[in-house]
Amino acid sequence: MSTLKKNTYFISIGQVIKLSLALVLYSFACRFLGDEDFGRYSLATTIMFFVLLVDDFGINTWIVREVARDYKSAKKLFGTAAGLKITLISLSVLLLLAINVIMGYDSRTMIAIAIIAVYGILTSFVQLGTGIFRGFERMKFDTLIAIIDKVLIVGIGVSVLSAGLGLYWFSTAFVVAGIVGVIVVIVIIRKKFFKPDIVFNFNGSKRIFSGAVVFGISLFLTTLYNRVDMVMLSVMKAPEVWGWYSAAHRLLNFTNEIPLILMVATFPRFSRDSVASKDELSRVFTIGFKYMLILAIPLVPGVIILAEKIILFFSGDEFVNAIPALQILGVDAGLLFLNIFLAGLFGATNNQNKLVVIQILGLFTNVLLNLLLIPRHAHVGASVATVVTESVVFGCTFIYAITRIVKLNKTTFLPKSIISALLMVGVLLLLREVHVLICVVCAVAVYFGALLALRGVSIREIIDLKSFKS
Repeated sequence: MSTLKKNTYFISIGQVIKLSLALVLYSFACRFLGDEDFGRYSLATTIMFFVLLVDDFGINTWIVREVARDYKSAKKLFGTAAGLKITLISLSVLLLLAINVIMGYDSRTMIAIAIIAVYGILTSFVQLGTGIFRGFERMKFDTLIAIIDKVLIVGIGVSVLSAGLGLYWFSTAFVVAGIVGVIVVIVIIRKKFFKPDIVFNFNGSKRIFSGAVVFGISLFLTTLYNRVDMVMLSVMKAPEVWGWYSAAHRLLNFTNEIPLILMVATFPRFSRDSVASKDELSRVFTIGFKYMLILAIPLVPGVIILAEKIILFFSGDEFVNAIPALQILGVDAGLLFLNIFLAGLFGATNNQNKLVVIQILGLFTNVLLNLLLIPRHAHVGASVATVVTESVVFGCTFIYAITRIVKLNKTTFLPKSIISALLMVGVLLLLREVHVLICVVCAVAVYFGALLALRGVSIREIIDLKSFKS
């Protein structure tokens, strides 16, 4: 089995397990916390991503690329990056203090934010280790870490919620998982790669930071325009509205795991091919883009039709107001399949500067639309703003990619995918009174059955993935 296929396999297994566990946690959190505390928890995890970024600022992504190009540099880069991250913790603390002063959240919300922010800092160090694993293309260790993290969070979180201990104790589940994750990463690196250490080296840190800063800006902008809606909702609306919006948004975040699998697996390959062979880069990109589009096309109408059933099944009656937001965000989920994959291409081929410019445009679009739509339409307005933003970003990244970076060599599958999706829609409309899980199974069977019959994709492609042979 080729390295790329092995990596895709391990990442896929890990993401399926993570997704299953995350759905369990999501359902328990919705039902036991209620819409207000679920909103606070969701805001806390949103702030956590910004804390993580401050303590990372693109270092992990840069490490993956550099280690993939030169394995011998891994030990030195890891030690220097670890030292740099320790110094960046102070900036994370300053960010939290600024949020407390500027935003003026109630004490219950701020305590939850502070607890989960600790998890964000710990996760930054865990991801430094997984950056080494990805650079060496040893994704099985990445998968192991991810599974351990999710098992601990879900196991402790569900136990705490079931015992009625509430938001604060639920938040500590993340901190415990973060501590264990750091320990496991260190053990794996020590046994399988090299003896890890921490180095405080100004010149080395300067080199890493200068190389990573563009990735950091890109990640910050991506996080900001993906999550600024939640922050703006938290200023303009009450906690229950945060909960409704987050209930819809989090459900579709689960689908983002699918393009992340392919993006993570192909990033080292894109990095090498961008230097070695432009034709091979275009070939691998075309195959990956085809898979992403094949999966994105049925997702949009599927979510729109099944939104009510999905919310009631996973979140409960208290979140019925999340249904229209989920229907709108179904379009966003399809766009994100493509945008996540394209972002990996830009980063791996040293075009992250161009991606930053596009993301700045996306950020301005999102903020402006949220300012106009949230006051009047609340979480539904935020959903519309998100879809428009992702559409703008996709249009810009796709056009730049196929005109300046790669060639898209094959699109004959596209009309066949659309026809298959229309057949799926017809079946879902006939199954309006059937349980949501049965509807999903039938939708998948009809769509891929029709796609196979129309020869939009072959069984050999799905099982063997020979086109990804390295």
